[in-house]
Amino acid sequence: MNVRTLAAYTLAAASSIALCAGTAQAQNDWQFAGNNTDIFFTGGNVGIGVGTPLFPFSIQANGPSRAINAVNNTSTGTVYGLWAQVLSPAGRGAIGFSNATTGTGSGFYGQSNSTDGRGVVGLHNATTGPGNGVLGQTNSSSGRGVYGLAPSATGQTYGVFGQANSSIGTGVAGVTNSSTNGANTIGVSGIANSFNAVGVAGRGNGDSAGVVYGVLGITSTMNGFGVFSNGATGASGAKSFVIDHPNDPANKFLVHYAIESPEPYLIYRGTVVLDGTGSAVVELPHYFDDINTDPQYQLTPIGAPAPMLHIASEVSDNEFVISGGVPGMKVSWTVTATRNDLWVQQNPPVVEREKPVAARGKYLHPELYGLPETAGMFYAPPAPLATPEVGVIGTPTKPGNATGVSLSGTR
Repeated sequence: MNVRTLAAYTLAAASSIALCAGTAQAQNDWQFAGNNTDIFFTGGNVGIGVGTPLFPFSIQANGPSRAINAVNNTSTGTVYGLWAQVLSPAGRGAIGFSNATTGTGSGFYGQSNSTDGRGVVGLHNATTGPGNGVLGQTNSSSGRGVYGLAPSATGQTYGVFGQANSSIGTGVAGVTNSSTNGANTIGVSGIANSFNAVGVAGRGNGDSAGVVYGVLGITSTMNGFGVFSNGATGASGAKSFVIDHPNDPANKFLVHYAIESPEPYLIYRGTVVLDGTGSAVVELPHYFDDINTDPQYQLTPIGAPAPMLHIASEVSDNEFVISGGVPGMKVSWTVTATRNDLWVQQNPPVVEREKPVAARGKYLHPELYGLPETAGMFYAPPAPLATPEVGVIGTPTKPGNATGVSLSGTR
């Protein structure tokens, strides 16, 4: 059978499908194109499984089957099982709906069986503008715009992995825009439910030539915190504050370090002028008694010795009394006390403690003991970098005289 005869049979079969277009002469609108190897239809909409198609090509499956099964068996090259294209600036190449109001349906589902494959790839080819490679959106009050799941119980897996190669890029960004008063929103949330886990991990691997932060928190409100720990806070290095150096703010930092102690304690200080009897009542904050215990005192007379200067009455009702000085003398005082609020009472400090089972044999800083990085408590193999998709998937082409369905291929 030659190509012309095969095409005639194809035309006859296609004509019966074209009857769904709603006109008796629809079969006459099937035409050959090219070298009689392509056939196209311009008479209306074509439906398979649906009698009143609303689109140029409509397929409806009413049984437990695939509405469309597109397979490309080519084993090499960049090929597509299903390819969709739109030229409109507000169009969508493909859109998937799961209209059931219950169950675990998926609007789109992508699967890859390759060890280096991708279930779903989103590619934004424009070199400027705020485009999105993948955009996930949910309108449900309890929905997820994007959800990443890594169910394997072994291996270095990632529920969601974000990578940015730009000098000012962000691997993963979370933003909340609610303006509701009292809203409790979270830009990025990390939860660790496993035996030895980290809710959110940040690592800065840069060198000394740059300013690198494992985790950076910023706030612009007086009621906010750049970083806040609702519980104990730990640090294996020195705890410091860093500001622009007041004498050379453009080129230098000023770094001061926090006092460390085997117990949590608070410091209060000030100066007072003694009255005509050489005494003074020092008022401490009204909450002093509620959060402190075991106060200790230091007194320093200013301007002259005061060998009889002493604490006449210890702290009671948030105040103490100084006596034994010269009338009119200025005295510098310091009170230190052990923190004793409800949290500390229920979580008393333990200075020397055993490491948890999962941390035994590992180190916070293994390099200090001449050990490799793999001996670190928080060691994780470097995250595998994704291979970027390059080029344009398909070349946009404007349809010619075919304004309806196009069925291409050698027949």
